[in-house]
Amino acid sequence: MRLHALRPHHRRRHRKKLRLAEFAELGFSIRGTEPAAWREAQPDPLGELIDTQGWLFDGERSPLDGFIARFGGGSLTEVDRELVRQWLLEQGADDIALGALQDRWEWVTQSR
Repeated sequence: MRLHALRPHHRRRHRKKLRLAEFAELGFSIRGTEPAAWREAQPDPLGELIDTQGWLFDGERSPLDGFIARFGGGSLTEVDRELVRQWLLEQGADDIALGALQDRWEWVTQSR
């Protein structure tokens, strides 16, 4: 649960500071078991994908349980989520599930 909910009295600067409404930052969760080939691969395949897209990963690697979001703020889209899904299929990682887009800061407060 978020620490702050959108209220009628929240003006634009409040919404921005609290990352509410149009300032929410969307990302998605990723859970499952990473393929054994990833553990030995140098450089790390998932890390390479995340770095080249300008994203960040917050969470655990073994078992894979984390959240992917845009580095430096901003939101990911369904296109980004689909890109990761397709890339995972190409890598043979069929036992990894992607969550729906959700607010990054809500995920942080839920997971801690």
